[in-house]
Amino acid sequence: MKKFATMLLALLLTAALTVPAMATTFTPSSENKDAPEIISATFEDGTDAKGYLIVTPYSKRDSADPSIRESLERAYEDVKNASTLDKLNSDVNTLLKNYPHVKVEDLVASDLFDLSYVENGQLAPLPQRVTVTFRLTVPVEDLLFVMTRDAEGNWHLLNMTAGLVTKVSKNQVTVTFDSTGPVLF
Repeated sequence: MKKFATMLLALLLTAALTVPAMATTFTPSSENKDAPEIISATFEDGTDAKGYLIVTPYSKRDSADPSIRESLERAYEDVKNASTLDKLNSDVNTLLKNYPHVKVEDLVASDLFDLSYVENGQLAPLPQRVTVTFRLTVPVEDLLFVMTRDAEGNWHLLNMTAGLVTKVSKNQVTVTFDSTGPVLF
């Protein structure tokens, strides 16, 4: 009986430890860090947009508007529960074909934040496309995926559309958005 209990406990421990290993990982302390800084932002018509945009990192969700907090928490659960990022959007695999040295299992989430548009002190829909240059919280040497989550819970890989994501340097990226909501780097 004692051997059986020991074997059962060993099996349970093994099973319990494999579940977290299958989830998509975040970079260390990503749940507690600030969001990427907006360096510049320009609306499609050429006007400055920086003063209208708010970036709320996952770590600051509790002090955010309830709709932002809820959206960020849902996005976090999506990412945390995905075994790999291609489970959020299969286009990840298509793009990885251009990077044969990178495996989907090696990809990690470095930043999760909400990008919001504020007009007259109130959250509002983005009135037009906006191009934002961010200072990254984690330098990127090679490949940076930029994903957004829509209100229906679908993840979109912005890298799949030419011109929406441009890596400026290992510390900066420029991204063009059609809407606001959770963003994942």
